[in-house]
Amino acid sequence: GGAVIKARWRSMKSCYSLNVFESNPSWVRIGDMPDERYSFVFVTNKQYLYAFHGKWNAGNGKDKGIQHANSRYDISSKRWSQFYNYGSQKSSAFARRKACGVLDPVSGNILMFGGIDDTKNATRNAQRYDTANEQF
Repeated sequence: GGAVIKARWRSMKSCYSLNVFESNPSWVRIGDMPDERYSFVFVTNKQYLYAFHGKWNAGNGKDKGIQHANSRYDISSKRWSQFYNYGSQKSSAFARRKACGVLDPVSGNILMFGGIDDTKNATRNAQRYDTANEQF
């Protein structure tokens, strides 16, 4: 998701995967994300691809703010699903864009930190997503 077109950010749904373990790696388009977004946190494990938060403008260049929905792509079923922070579509306690995310290889949890919030201020908190229990 996301692309620079004529020096403007445009949110997009399209998503591509690169398998570096193939003898001739190439980008392959996978199913579109449920929502358009850019500047989002992207983390993967062996089962899922995760897209957290980010910003969106519905592809028309008009700023719609921080994306509160999160998306998860199931690698085996090849389908996207959507979930929200704390189960609420309105919850923005930790919504951010331009943040960093890492997978903790020991616990399997995803850690997110940094970034910019809805008010364009730098965030000073961290967030942990428990992949086993599917909750923040």
